[in-house]
Amino acid sequence: MLRLLLDPDDTAVTRETAQALLERGDTSALRQVLLALARAASEVTMDWLAGTVHDHYARARAAGEEEGRLIRQLHELVSDPDMGVRQEAITMIADLSPDQTWLGLPSAPPHLVDHDNRWSQSKAEAGAASNRNSR
Repeated sequence: MLRLLLDPDDTAVTRETAQALLERGDTSALRQVLLALARAASEVTMDWLAGTVHDHYARARAAGEEEGRLIRQLHELVSDPDMGVRQEAITMIADLSPDQTWLGLPSAPPHLVDHDNRWSQSKAEAGAASNRNSR
């Protein structure tokens, strides 16, 4: 399946395969698309894969289908064993539904929330150190 999703010579194959998987509507199919997105070597392939997910979400919303299903599946994939799948799921959640309060879901998966602000502090400290070094 990944060979079809990552076909370097034919983006139509990439898009049609991703569409067919997403139409299945299950988490394992979405996982395959995210795995391909994480492993894509070319920006063109990445754009086609990400665009297909975005288009699928937009069609579901326009058709009045349960748009929260895809977001819930993405939240499931945030704890996938593959780091690339996890990262793509987080990116897609942020892209597709930055404010998820209407779904009853937190704005970020609970295990990614920076409760004590360590990440922000360390990032600010790194920025300050960088500024000192550039002087």
